Amino acid sequence: APTLQVTREALALEGHPFAKLSVLETPSVQQSVLHDLTNAAASSAAAPRGATPALVGPRPRPDMSLLADRAVPGAVLRRVLSLAREAGVHHLQVLLARGDAPVIPAGAPREAGFLLPGDFAALDVELGDQGLEPAADASFEAFAAQLVQARERAEPVRVRAPRR
Repeated sequence: APTLQVTREALALEGHPFAKLSVLETPSVQQSVLHDLTNAAASSAAAPRGATPALVGPRPRPDMSLLADRAVPGAVLRRVLSLAREAGVHHLQVLLARGDAPVIPAGAPREAGFLLPGDFAALDVELGDQGLEPAADASFEAFAAQLVQARERAEPVRVRAPRR
């Protein structure tokens, strides 16, 4: 599944920035984001399924993965999730960093900031008209805690992402 990254400043797909968050509320930028997300979701759906690791219980393959900075505001996350749903993303795999934010000492080599797949845990969510919703003034970190709590209750994790 393609990975959508949400940083404090921009949106990126597979590490390639494509929209600045400072202008995300403008209709033309939203249309451009929707276009890029739709293409990414469509290419994921058309990709060969290949071998998948053994899963516990039935679980659909995610349409997209989401990696967000801990400080991203809930209002931005709401807009991005709504655009993703409108683009055809129903099953989202949210990638959560394990533990506290890494502290990289000054003067450390660039490689010290690299993250490995094992640094993340994946949490599957369904986007729809009902479910948890990030508070506009809260951070992604706070919303991620809500997602983990819902998962710990062994409930399907549903996130409200209304279409525009």
